[in-house]
Amino acid sequence: MKYCTKESGVVASFRGNKTIIKVTPYYANRAFACELFLKIIISLKDGKIRNDLHTHDLYKLYEMAKIKIDFIEFLKKHNIVFSEIDTKIKSFANSYIELRYLHERDNYHMENAGVLVVFCDFLDLFLERCFKERYNFDVSKVSQH
Repeated sequence: MKYCTKESGVVASFRGNKTIIKVTPYYANRAFACELFLKIIISLKDGKIRNDLHTHDLYKLYEMAKIKIDFIEFLKKHNIVFSEIDTKIKSFANSYIELRYLHERDNYHMENAGVLVVFCDFLDLFLERCFKERYNFDVSKVSQH
């Protein structure tokens, strides 16, 4: 295992040409958060806990959640411009699995990491709004200790 410093941070090199930068866990956690947020949103919209959501594919869950219009409105409200949003979400749809097992892969290049971060922020706020509207519960005021 070799360590070296690059402008983007510390890079660990495994088995030759594979690299994992120090932000990889950050993106894996963001992707996992998106998966959980989407599954909760789908369950809330259905009015019941869904035990049949066994996919990690963020795009499939995004389609099931039927929140595309809400996401586009969020982007407009915050003056964020992404073209071909569906294509971008598809590009990181399985990033949680890909990043989680990165050390076993020969190659993985995460595209649209910035879109993933914005998407996760949107889902967090969307879910917060759902809880407020449905249960009159302000998630933002819950202690994080």
